[in-house]
Amino acid sequence: MTRIGPTGLATFAALALAVAAPGAAAQERRTLGVAVLGSNDDFLAPGIFDRWRTGALSVHAVRGPDWPAVGLVGFGDVIEYRFRGQILAPESVDNPQPGDRPYAGSLSFGVHSHWRQAGMEMRAGADLVFTGPQTGLSDLQDTLHEFQNLPDPAAAADDQIGDAAYLAISGEVARPWALGSSVELRPFAEARVGDETYVRIGADLMGGALASGGLTVRDEATGQLVEATRGPGTGFGWSAGLDLASVASSVYLPGDDGRPGPEDSRARARVGAMWAGDRWSVFAGTAWLSEEFDGQEEGQVVGALAVTIGF
Repeated sequence: MTRIGPTGLATFAALALAVAAPGAAAQERRTLGVAVLGSNDDFLAPGIFDRWRTGALSVHAVRGPDWPAVGLVGFGDVIEYRFRGQILAPESVDNPQPGDRPYAGSLSFGVHSHWRQAGMEMRAGADLVFTGPQTGLSDLQDTLHEFQNLPDPAAAADDQIGDAAYLAISGEVARPWALGSSVELRPFAEARVGDETYVRIGADLMGGALASGGLTVRDEATGQLVEATRGPGTGFGWSAGLDLASVASSVYLPGDDGRPGPEDSRARARVGAMWAGDRWSVFAGTAWLSEEFDGQEEGQVVGALAVTIGF
């Protein structure tokens, strides 16, 4: 959880170069797909909540020679370039209470490799994560709230997590199991070290077009799996999943100066549905997130919406 310095920047550059190192098919790399994924806690009831994991938006661009529905893919051949912004907030942004989670905005930029071997699908990469007023997210939320006549978040944002930069290294390994021609069980394990440090295990059940072999990426907030490249299947797809994480630390929950620390564990449960054409898909889902910090009295429900364009 150390703040990044020149050594960290050099480490990120080295990891990015290693992940994106030209493979045998480097000269044939092309854009395979782009996914835009948003999550919001008032997705199902606009204007009612706006608390805790209040909102996030990420863009995932995948380049490589191909992501086949089956078969081997080498490390470094298929690269995901990832951008993400998120806002974390106390339960009341205009009247935050002592002991609630502090306001935090973060922006991250990452490079990740996806590959497949021995029946396993894997991801590994690094992200530069920036926090604090320098991200401009508190100003953006203030403008959006003013436009929508929602509560002024200035009271919470004035005491937000400070400006800093972190190097986050993460990876995931999954073992898809076919349960018929169009249903797949996908147990997985994930680990992250950086702005948040945790290990997580879980499983997703996918069916229809969502289980047709497209490259999927996982939303950090809800755990939803969405396509970043289009699989060969079209029409309706669906998913359901759950996971449990053991959390060591979080810069968003520092546990000092009256601010809460993280719960030792987190649980998530989710369902989603997708409709896909040949070169596009639209996904919508909802997830329940357990309590994330000491003193949080209940979990929350967060919605997710994604659009994928395949090339």
